[in-house]
Order: sequence, then structure tokens, then C-alpha cells
Amino acid sequence: KPTDEVQLQDFFYSHSEETVYLRYFRSIRSMPHATAQTLVNLDYRDRMAFVATLGEIGLERIIAVGRYASENEHSGMVEVAYTTHEDFQKLGLGSLLQTHLERYACRMGFKGAVGYLFEHNLPMLKTFAKKGRYQADIQEDGILRVWRYFDKAE
Repeated sequence: KPTDEVQLQDFFYSHSEETVYLRYFRSIRSMPHATAQTLVNLDYRDRMAFVATLGEIGLERIIAVGRYASENEHSGMVEVAYTTHEDFQKLGLGSLLQTHLERYACRMGFKGAVGYLFEHNLPMLKTFAKKGRYQADIQEDGILRVWRYFDKAE
């Protein structure tokens, strides 16, 4: 929601350069207001996000984000992305966010998920693979496009 802008920016600025690079495919040093507003203003169908937070309501901080946006090039699919703060990786937060996002996308009528990641980003590939069989192809410069269709029983 729009009021999450400051928490989202704090989350961004808490990352290592490597985490930013793995998530955005380039080095980014800032998250200006306009960018943050694009990320926090969701339409709850074609653009959705879930966050994991820590702390009391009103004082919480974001420790992980999972988001999707409908794919323009592949009708019926959503592009997914997950980012977990370094201090909270390997606790299953990415998998938890993936489960909630994919269930939500399925309820919204989407048929599958697509992710873009560096081929050496094994933690993200493992997170994507936990939901079942997927297909992959190499795009360019070591970037993989992975995709799978939702299991309607989810």
C-alpha cells in the first residue's frame, strides 16, 4: 500500500550490493520516491505483492518481499520476484511468499509464473523449483527465464 513507501525504501537500503544486483540485474544505489510509489501502488490483480515483517504494528520493518506483475509477452502468466534480507535468508520466507503469491495469482485467473534470474543464483532457482516441475531457457548474459504452470490443486 502507498503508506509502505518508507519501509520499502528502508528495506532496499539495508541490502548488500550483491543482493541488489541479483534482484535488479544491475547495480542500483537509490530508490527514489517515484520508483517506490510504483512498487507500493498495486491494483491487486495484475500487480500484487506480499511482505514479511518484523516488529509491532506501526513499527514493523520489512524483511522479505514477494511480488508479481502480469507478463505482457506471455498472456496468462505473472512475472514473480522475491527478495529476502540477508539476515533472514534460508528460513523459508521466499518459499512462503511464493506460495501465497502463486495461490493469489491462480485465484485471479493466471495460469503460471515466470521468473528471471542469473543462472548462478541457486537459492532463487531452488525456491522456484520447490513448487514443482519447471522449464527454463537462457536469455542472455547468463540470465535464465524459468516458468511453470500452476497446479490447480494448490
